[in-house]
Amino acid sequence: MLTPPEKPEFDHPSSILYFKVDDIQAAFDRLVQKGVKAEDKPHIVARMPDHDLWLAEFRDSEGNLMSLMSEVRNEIPPDSYLPIQNRLKIKLRMSSLVVAPVISSSGRRAL
Repeated sequence: MLTPPEKPEFDHPSSILYFKVDDIQAAFDRLVQKGVKAEDKPHIVARMPDHDLWLAEFRDSEGNLMSLMSEVRNEIPPDSYLPIQNRLKIKLRMSSLVVAPVISSSGRRAL
């Protein structure tokens, strides 16, 4: 990920290892139960059209920063990420193409 660090303690010259897991909360809970030092609880870092990207940072026994990563599939259709005005425009355009032609300001038919 090529973004600025979220916190000053994450701004360092070494690499962070990311471990991809299916259930980030369960994996995080297991690490905490075993005494691993958690830096941050599982949280969303990016919302994608079809999934949310979750991270949870922790330290290994030598103090190196590591992270759990999980891609959680969305149950919400991708168009729901659009603002309501855009969704309405898209649906209106789609229905207007089927029901009636769209006329441009010059009086021509536009698709």
